[in-house]
Amino acid sequence: VHYSHDANKRSICNNTIHSIDQDKNGIIWIGTDNGLSSINLKTGVITNYQNSAKDASSIPDNKILSVKCSDDGKVYVGTFYKGLCALNTKSGQFERFEVPKNQEIKNNATLNENRSRVYSLHIDVEEGILHVGTEGGLGIFDLKSSNYKRFIVFGNPSAEDATLTNRIWGITEDSDRNLWLASYGGGLIKL
Repeated sequence: VHYSHDANKRSICNNTIHSIDQDKNGIIWIGTDNGLSSINLKTGVITNYQNSAKDASSIPDNKILSVKCSDDGKVYVGTFYKGLCALNTKSGQFERFEVPKNQEIKNNATLNENRSRVYSLHIDVEEGILHVGTEGGLGIFDLKSSNYKRFIVFGNPSAEDATLTNRIWGITEDSDRNLWLASYGGGLIKL
C-alpha cells in the first residue's frame, strides 16, 4: 500500500513527510509540509488538519516537523513557525502553547525566536513530561498542567554558534532513562 497526496481524491496533505507516529488506537499520524494527516488503519479513512485563519482552534501552522501521540489521546504537534500545539482527538480542536516570557534567554533573540520551531518530541510517561526539541534548546513541558516548566540551553547562549548547539533535531531515551539529543552542528548530547 502506498499513500501519497492526490488533489483529486481524499489523500494525505502532502508528499513531504517530516514525522510519523501511531496512537494507542492504531491510527497513524503524519506531519507533512502542508498539514497533519491521520490514517485509520481499520477503516482506511484519511483525515487532514490544516490551518484556517478563521478558526482559532485549527492547527496553527501547516508545516509540521514533529508528531507524538500520548496515552491520554492527545496528539502533540511541533510546527515550523508556530511552536507546539496539541490536538484533542475527541473534539478535533487544537490547543496552542506559548513559551512564557520569563523563560526567555537573555542576550540571544535568535534562540528565543527560534523556540517556535519544534523539531522533535519525546514523552516521558513516568514523569508526565514532554521533551520539546526546538531551535532554541530543549523545552520541558508538563503534560498535567500544559505548561513549560523550563528550557535547557546548551553551551554559552550568547556565543555565535549557540543556535547550532541548541537546535535539537532528535530525542530518544535509553534503557537507563538517559535522554540523548541529536543537535544540528553541536554533536550528540546526553542528559
